[in-house]
Amino acid sequence: MYDQTYEQYMDTNEVKEYLRISNFTFKKLMKEHKLTPINKDTWRLDGSFLFRKNEVTALQSQLCIEGMTLNQASKQFHISMYQLWKWIEEEKLSYTIQMHRNKETKFVQEEDVKNLAEKLDDTNSLYTYSRKYNVALFQKFIQGNTIARITSIPKRGDIIVTDEFGNEMTLQQAKEGGFFAAYQLSDKPRSHHQKFVKFRFLKTHNLRSDIFQRIDFLLQYVSPRNLRISEEHNFWIVEIRQSLIQVPIQIQQEWIDSLMPYIIEGKLAKRPNNSIYLDSNSVTKSIVLSSSEYQSISNIVNEEKISIEDFITSAIREKLDRYMMKN
Repeated sequence: MYDQTYEQYMDTNEVKEYLRISNFTFKKLMKEHKLTPINKDTWRLDGSFLFRKNEVTALQSQLCIEGMTLNQASKQFHISMYQLWKWIEEEKLSYTIQMHRNKETKFVQEEDVKNLAEKLDDTNSLYTYSRKYNVALFQKFIQGNTIARITSIPKRGDIIVTDEFGNEMTLQQAKEGGFFAAYQLSDKPRSHHQKFVKFRFLKTHNLRSDIFQRIDFLLQYVSPRNLRISEEHNFWIVEIRQSLIQVPIQIQQEWIDSLMPYIIEGKLAKRPNNSIYLDSNSVTKSIVLSSSEYQSISNIVNEEKISIEDFITSAIREKLDRYMMKN
């Protein structure tokens, strides 16, 4: 009698193992009534939920034809692999494990990723441009030898300017105090492309830092209508729509060389007539790190006051040096 029951029904652990799903995904399927236990009222006495095996088998077929890989989700929604793994670890994103290209691969639901991505955008996105006042986030202002920058463009309320001594003022107060824009923003229209070239800059409070100088390079020549800025941990992520920009020929190479170390998606290409094409069509190799590994790297770059790109470059060079010494 026990063997017959065992063949007909599966307990909680057997279902999770059979479907190759996490505990979070199991709970989600229960909540969505895609998994319905036969002992909903007595499962505590039985020691576990019990499910009809034929229903679990039918559900497996549904799960196998749904979803997308983490890599596909990362590319489609412009979300880092780190963020996807973080959602999984925090049990905000459910997944199933399926065979894909001859290896076990995590699959997630497109709608789930879309909802989380929208919430992330609402949380992390910064207002980057005021069309009314024609100023952009981080734009440089000067008064004699003192510099200041736009540090906040709220949806409602005053635009905030902060000088290098930490003094905050409204944009109107800054102008009345003698501050003026160090450069004018591009008046080019918005690009129709839906893909972006992405840069990552380590956050800094030093308004004269190399990081802000690189951002100045972008703001001077890229239309603010094609630019958006968000926060990701200790970094500012600057995304620019695929577009063609005009840069004086005498500084073209300097412009490209200064920004290349910070690019994480896309590429910069010289074009005729003093122009540079910000091209999003490039392949980027994602690196998956655990939360503790990523935090350790963040601590190192903060303590040594370097960018994460410098950290990666030094690690690669160290490996190359060891290899060359052995050979």
